[in-house]
Amino acid sequence: PSGGTPRAAEGGRQGRREGGEEDRNAYFLFRLQHQKMHAKYHGHKSMHREIVLVLVATLVLAQILLVPWKQRHCQSYSAISLSERQLFCSCIALWHQFFLSLEA
Repeated sequence: PSGGTPRAAEGGRQGRREGGEEDRNAYFLFRLQHQKMHAKYHGHKSMHREIVLVLVATLVLAQILLVPWKQRHCQSYSAISLSERQLFCSCIALWHQFFLSLEA
């Protein structure tokens, strides 16, 4: 009778012996639903590992490409970086302004 069983959710029926068949049916129904949930999300953790791997690979590849660009074409790198920073800040400001307008 741990906290995750249906018996504990019923509120205090743990010590009683009444309704034994009903309790067993509820417990087996809970176990069946729990097994179905595990089957439904089988492979979910490996999917998260793949997402993290793609993220790390993208960051490494971006650094490999950005460092030589900055070394060889400093003016274009600086111009693009500055425009990206301005665009990013403008988008954040517009996003916040949009949500502030919703509250009014």
